[in-house]
Amino acid sequence: MNKIFLLPVVVLFAAPLQADVGDLKPVAASSGMAFRQIPLRTSRNAFSKPRDGDGTVNKKAVIARLVVDKTSFLAAVDSSSPETRQLDVVRLDFSGKGQFTNAPVVPLTRRDRQRSGVLELGPATVQVEHNGRTIPVSVHGFYFQQNQQRYMQIELGTALEGDCRFGEKTHRIRIVDGNHNLRCGDPAQAKLRGRKIVGITAGDTLLIGTGEGDFQQNIQKVFFGQRIQLEDQWYEVTLSSDGTKISAKPIEVLTGQIQIPHTNWSATLIGTEHLLNLSGGTKPIEVPADRYVLMDYRE
Repeated sequence: MNKIFLLPVVVLFAAPLQADVGDLKPVAASSGMAFRQIPLRTSRNAFSKPRDGDGTVNKKAVIARLVVDKTSFLAAVDSSSPETRQLDVVRLDFSGKGQFTNAPVVPLTRRDRQRSGVLELGPATVQVEHNGRTIPVSVHGFYFQQNQQRYMQIELGTALEGDCRFGEKTHRIRIVDGNHNLRCGDPAQAKLRGRKIVGITAGDTLLIGTGEGDFQQNIQKVFFGQRIQLEDQWYEVTLSSDGTKISAKPIEVLTGQIQIPHTNWSATLIGTEHLLNLSGGTKPIEVPADRYVLMDYRE
């Protein structure tokens, strides 16, 4: 007689890993969220021919170096395949070594027939190997070519995102790269010499979602590295050296007030110790005590 044995089967389901408060992960983000971000640009005569074995596939491809502040990388205007005659992609070399094999690729398209010679670059999100991590980066820009004139402009968007505890409350935060170096956590800097502003660097931007955490509304926005006030308490935000952890420590701050009799205004103030981007209405705004110079003002 044949015997049938029924063996119990245990099925194990792996639960998704939940990020703890203070943990950060890389995310693609609109570059427009950062303060004072300047696009990467080429000069009109900054293009060169490709080299043999550099990973480009079209003989008419051109290579350009894009630069802003201390950041630069290479872009190749190329074809998506060797069989394609049209220049329809841009390959991005973030190492700056001029090697485009397996480089991130962004499509080029002609969206506006009225603007002769202008091709839109992206928008697209690419995965970039940077400092031992794979990070998502949004890419958007344009490429212009007419006769012998060429020009390219690109904006990159990447950020760190997670939850941070401020006292008894937890808010969603995002640190947005503001200077295109694909590193988050650079403080904005500026110095005063008398009443003259010198040594301005864009740095990164800290967003705090005090509403639903989707960064669409109810956002507090400050230059990264600056103190922040939430519900009458001031905090100092600290990022770990590897960019994976964030924390906020309550601190005491000597303050003063700024009041402008207008219903909707914004301003950037440069102090001897503080760099502030403010917006408000007719009510007074509390700010760290300092001697400030008004950098810009809008109503």
